[in-house]
Amino acid sequence: MERARFMGLVSTERIAAGGLTVTELVEMGRQPHTGFLGRLSKQDREVVAHAIESVGMTHKADCYTASLSDGERQKCMIARALAQETPVIVLDEPTAFLDVASRIETMQLLSDLAHTQDKAVLLSSHDMSQSLIKADSLWLITHDRQVLTGTPSELIEQGAMERLFPSPNIRFNPTILDYEHK
Repeated sequence: MERARFMGLVSTERIAAGGLTVTELVEMGRQPHTGFLGRLSKQDREVVAHAIESVGMTHKADCYTASLSDGERQKCMIARALAQETPVIVLDEPTAFLDVASRIETMQLLSDLAHTQDKAVLLSSHDMSQSLIKADSLWLITHDRQVLTGTPSELIEQGAMERLFPSPNIRFNPTILDYEHK
């Protein structure tokens, strides 16, 4: 219970919640605060509504999660973590399986939440381009398992991006902030 009040988690697993509405799914994030019976107070419902609004899903609040796109479903899972009211949110590959537009929107949403709601947002990602654009700080794990840390600009300047992949045919292009084949 103590951990659930400190850290919200959004995993890559697809939760089978198709029979729940967006609101009902996000309400599940209040569980650490509702006590043994799990009854929601007026304040709990306000927190849920605010979490749904924060991710831009108010217009879908009464829709079943089964009817949502992958990007919309991911926003709901982020809203559920927000409803926990934790200082830390941990996300495992939050943009995996999303189309380009949804990846960009999700990374922008997480950046906005970190800055406007004063949350520590920690995420793992293979989307280097969006990570370099949106992250305040990066921890890079190289192919030989070294951990390199710094701001995106520091890591680019230090040549750290070239150390991620062992293939001589893959190189980092700082102009486009992404990798390309030589």
